[in-house]
Amino acid sequence: GRAERTDAAVSALLRRKPADMQTVWDGLLYNTFHDILTGTCLERAMEDQIAWLGGGLHRTQQVEMQALQTLSDQMDTTVPKPAADSPAALPHVVFNPHPWPYRGLVEIQAGLDDRPIHAYQDRPEKGPVEVRGPDGHVVSFQRVRTETNFMPNLFWQVRVAFQAEVPPMGWSVFTVGYLQGAKNP
Repeated sequence: GRAERTDAAVSALLRRKPADMQTVWDGLLYNTFHDILTGTCLERAMEDQIAWLGGGLHRTQQVEMQALQTLSDQMDTTVPKPAADSPAALPHVVFNPHPWPYRGLVEIQAGLDDRPIHAYQDRPEKGPVEVRGPDGHVVSFQRVRTETNFMPNLFWQVRVAFQAEVPPMGWSVFTVGYLQGAKNP
């Protein structure tokens, strides 16, 4: 569904051939057989079907991510260099795979320049961060606890949630980092 839609939209935009998803659909449809679907088949058969469906899920994730990466590679996502010891603003492409506009919550976890910012050691929550929308204006956001506990005393990543609008079958680029006082590239 979503992966195929995303890949088809990106393929049409970039005039390339979409990924072949036939084996994924074959596996999904085969696994709707009445003994498999209800779980009344042999345990060995069920394990095989779960593995088959897992492979299909993995393939759809690959197709979707490859399509989005190909699309992102075509965009200018440059951002100014950070001033002093501030986190660089990192671009994030938010894609809407639906044929209607998306208006709602977006959550992004971002590494900050792939480095810890030592000026905020033992107080990472004080590190300067802002979210900017596609128009370059600051967007209100809320910091959310990161999904990892690795180096919790260093300011090296941030997770934010904010309200966004993304056009149907389209994208918006948001930056997470700090642009205040940034140097132009």
